[in-house]
Amino acid sequence: MYRGPIKSLIRKLKFLGVVDASEVGAKLMYQSLKLPKVDAFIPVPLHPKRLEQRGYNQTQLLATALGKIMHVPVMDILLRVKNGLSQVEKINRQQRTQLLDQQFMVKPSCQAGYLPQSVLLIDDVVTTGTTLSACARALRTAGIKTVHVATLAHGY
Repeated sequence: MYRGPIKSLIRKLKFLGVVDASEVGAKLMYQSLKLPKVDAFIPVPLHPKRLEQRGYNQTQLLATALGKIMHVPVMDILLRVKNGLSQVEKINRQQRTQLLDQQFMVKPSCQAGYLPQSVLLIDDVVTTGTTLSACARALRTAGIKTVHVATLAHGY
């Protein structure tokens, strides 16, 4: 659940620049979730403008830390092509689904190369599931057969 110590950890990672919190988050994910065996971890991408503002992608940091623990490669193959509203902003599920439609794609440079058959899509918080669904749809469209998801917290 997205409250208490987990909320504090995510806020530090996401908004306060405490990037070491990703290692704590990855350990928590490893210890508390039954994670499937996959070919690669895929972090949910930030839009380039948001990445420039923040200076790092917190899900990339989580995926990298978890990848080190589990000895699984992290592939940065997803691209966020539209800059939508932040999850923090209050919109309903239908509005969010419409906003995220066609927002993610596999990078063109990766579409012609090797794509793993089974991946774990990693995000920090799931609220409605629409971001993860849009990312999974883009990965499957590109040819990835199995997409699992894991998050550090949920907001429902």
